[in-house]
Amino acid sequence: MKTTLYPTTALLAFGLLGLVCACGEVVSGVDDYQGSVTQVELSWGTSAGVTLWTVLVVDDAPTEEARSLRALLVEDLHGFFDQGEGDCVRSVDPAAYRPIDQRLIVIGGSGTLEPHFRDGEGLHALGVDATPEVLAAYEEAGAQAILAMETSTILPFVGVSELAHYVNLLEGRATPRSSAEQELVGVGSDEVFWYSAALAYTRPDASPEHAAVLDMTLRWNLSLLYWPEDGYCPPLPYEVDMPTLEPLDPRWTSPDCFEEANIFGDGPAEKCAPWCLPWAPGTDEAGQATCRVYGEFWDDVDCEQTIGWTLVEKTTSKIDGYQGMPVNLCELRQAEGAALDACVNDFACEGCEPSFCFRRAFTEADEDDPAHQRPVPAADQDRCGSVDAVPFERLRLVHGADQFDGLLRVVCQK
Repeated sequence: MKTTLYPTTALLAFGLLGLVCACGEVVSGVDDYQGSVTQVELSWGTSAGVTLWTVLVVDDAPTEEARSLRALLVEDLHGFFDQGEGDCVRSVDPAAYRPIDQRLIVIGGSGTLEPHFRDGEGLHALGVDATPEVLAAYEEAGAQAILAMETSTILPFVGVSELAHYVNLLEGRATPRSSAEQELVGVGSDEVFWYSAALAYTRPDASPEHAAVLDMTLRWNLSLLYWPEDGYCPPLPYEVDMPTLEPLDPRWTSPDCFEEANIFGDGPAEKCAPWCLPWAPGTDEAGQATCRVYGEFWDDVDCEQTIGWTLVEKTTSKIDGYQGMPVNLCELRQAEGAALDACVNDFACEGCEPSFCFRRAFTEADEDDPAHQRPVPAADQDRCGSVDAVPFERLRLVHGADQFDGLLRVVCQK
């Protein structure tokens, strides 16, 4: 029986393939099997992290309405990283690292203020794990940058032309107008996976004639948030009348006004199905699961530079969609001894090492564990729809063992 699901992580979608068969003893986890052992095989793409830049053009007028708008954006920024969509929710497991590489670029809608974007301002969140401390520092820095974006006098709002300029600037088709813009271009990177743009304003746009956004080579989406200064909220048209920004596929985030903003934490996520194993794998006397975890690292990556991994052979991929691609086939070690006990039984995973195990089920009793700092319930969610099925997250890959650019393959026996 073969099924195909399409789950996502917060920012990047990967395919998941499940194969249940009657197979022989697991020898390598790679070769074809014959015999009478029930086996499940899963494969999916993995990444060392997604680089996301958010370009926010905000009304910078010194008015109560614009200040209210900026306060709304600050509220929306809070908790952005843990905002899930559908069944795609952030892992509760404190030992499952969540890499982060996000930069916030705050631009005034009058075109007269210097943009905020620098690492020194705290507007670049970068780390192998988005810890509560990393997220709190980034949110505070973003809040300060947004709230400080205010002119001394009321100037025309020209946010549409400003956004078009910055998009073209980051695409390499506009000339920097200041040393700050030159610096912004200098910190750009070919590694940016996604650009999320936002235009938030309280009054009609008065942009002069300007260059349109054309021939984009990068991935963009554009969110529009309208917060009328006169308090009157007319129905917004179904289509957005901003022809120079049309290639960004703009969309209204609050069509009825005065609803919650939806700008941050709204990257390329999609609704997805839950990840489940059809049954719990067997375990031996030491508590190790009858599973093997393999990684197909791209052929120019030395997997043995990543803790926990050992090179098996240089070969070509056997995973659907990647057949024939040259890869370094590597195996992730299963935890042993005290590290295995911590991996299986300890919610906080203190004493764990980069490796894998099949852990116990998390329950409501884990809510009180000090390590539970993520805004999702501690107990494993029962979304598998089968008495025997278990959440895939119980196959615990800890401390960044799954953070590499390539493909993961898991083979387990019942």
